[in-house]
Amino acid sequence: MLPGADGVELMERMPGLADLPVSFIAGYGRDQTISRALEAGAADCIVKPFSPTG
Repeated sequence: MLPGADGVELMERMPGLADLPVSFIAGYGRDQTISRALEAGAADCIVKPFSPTG
């Protein structure tokens, strides 16, 4: 958790991130959170908990 903002807001406030492949790791798997991240330009959104083996 970020104080006073979330990762999507941070990405929107820093336009220089648009040139980088940003992946979000979300603690909440809500469709709205995932959609916001991808609409903001995220390359991917991984929802916790996750397993490296699939």
